[in-house]
Amino acid sequence: MAYLSTAEAADRLNVTQPHVALLIRKGDLKGTKVGRNWIIDERSIEAFERRERPGPGRPAKDGS
Repeated sequence: MAYLSTAEAADRLNVTQPHVALLIRKGDLKGTKVGRNWIIDERSIEAFERRERPGPGRPAKDGS
């Protein structure tokens, strides 16, 4: 099992380190606290990358 630091996870996901911490708190990523730092399971990042997410902007109105 491979683990990544928050910096490595942020680079891979193209987000900031605080955003990675938010994703861990929300449960979107599996992270383990080691001392003052988080490590993230690489499989969790892979699953997050595969997750289908809506595109940018507001959702379309029904019946449009």
